[in-house]
Amino acid sequence: SEFNCSILLRFQPFKSIIGTYFLLDKDYNRIFLSTMTTSPTIRYKTDGFIVTGVVEAVLKRRPGWTKVEEKDQNWDLFWCDVMSVRSIGALRSHQRLAHFRNLYELSRKNYLMRNFRRYKRKCIKEGNLEEAALTDVLPLTFEIPGETAIFIQEARNDPEKMWIVKPAGGCRGRGIFIFRKLSQFEEWKNNMDW
Repeated sequence: SEFNCSILLRFQPFKSIIGTYFLLDKDYNRIFLSTMTTSPTIRYKTDGFIVTGVVEAVLKRRPGWTKVEEKDQNWDLFWCDVMSVRSIGALRSHQRLAHFRNLYELSRKNYLMRNFRRYKRKCIKEGNLEEAALTDVLPLTFEIPGETAIFIQEARNDPEKMWIVKPAGGCRGRGIFIFRKLSQFEEWKNNMDW
């Protein structure tokens, strides 16, 4: 039978595609999981700035996916950075970007942690302790400068513990460093332009 719904990205109606996919409605609610056998042609392009080797390799390996030139306006998926998104006018009904509204709530490390904390509190408040426990897989995290005093207390309690500093809005490993001594943290903090 023929489906007319979204599938990760929205495309024209199709009979089937290769692999196992979650079919999604227009509001991105999961409808069902399906395994299908043939492939449509999906045209994608990248802006060349944000795309890493891994992303490019995954896109190229997908059956039926074809890369189009950067200037080509006939595409289904555009993998780009936020600045490129801002320069795009109206999208056609079949076009999708590798961004979505409020993406930063997941992609910025500090917002991601805030959301996990909020979710855990909600689960506990609702009595869903099993679900709340799922967030315990996340490492102990502090948001600096707001939680500096709490972090220093924790670091003093276990001076052998290794810590990782990750800039909240950074990407591709820029600005990340590892330390054990509080003096290293203090030096970093004092050099920051808050």
